[in-house]
Amino acid sequence: MPQPTALNSALARWLALIIGAAALCFSNGVQANIFAAWLAPMLMLRFVMMSGPLVGFALTSVASAIAAFVMFRGAIPMADAEYAITSAISGVIGACRTCFTA
Repeated sequence: MPQPTALNSALARWLALIIGAAALCFSNGVQANIFAAWLAPMLMLRFVMMSGPLVGFALTSVASAIAAFVMFRGAIPMADAEYAITSAISGVIGACRTCFTA
């Protein structure tokens, strides 16, 4: 049976990722929100600090790529395939910023 603190720690880690990724979608772009712009980096950094470096970087890259896709959808005139590739590259760059400053 897992310890209560270990269960709370795992739950807090995944909640930080989910809420941070949702806030990241509204931290920039067409629907920018000041609170989300403050909350998203804090929670994503917390997730990276609670996870291993490889897992933290990989999942932060995915969350940042999805957020970039959502944030700038319709604001950048580009074909869908090019837009998805640009969002993926932007997600990796955003994860580098979060993971390597931790």
